[in-house]
Amino acid sequence: MLALSHGRPLIVPDLAGLTDLPGQAVLRYDGSIPALAVALERLARANDDALAAMSAAALSYASETTWQEIAERTMSEMISVLGDMQQAGASGQPVRVR
Repeated sequence: MLALSHGRPLIVPDLAGLTDLPGQAVLRYDGSIPALAVALERLARANDDALAAMSAAALSYASETTWQEIAERTMSEMISVLGDMQQAGASGQPVRVR
């Protein structure tokens, strides 16, 4: 949120916990190192108009998102992870990290 509030486009892994981030302000990759390298190169080569559009989308999203919403999303993710950990502990299966 800090980067978005400064109008910075983001490169983020395509994870469930990050789906709320606006597609116009972020560049998603599949979580692999090769895909990250491609995303970094793509953003580095982006033209000024594309970067300006991403920056505007980042600022718009950040200005419309409240701290209450951020807290609720954070708590929801924490509860989800803790629930997964408790379930894994009860079943003897490894804990899944998101």
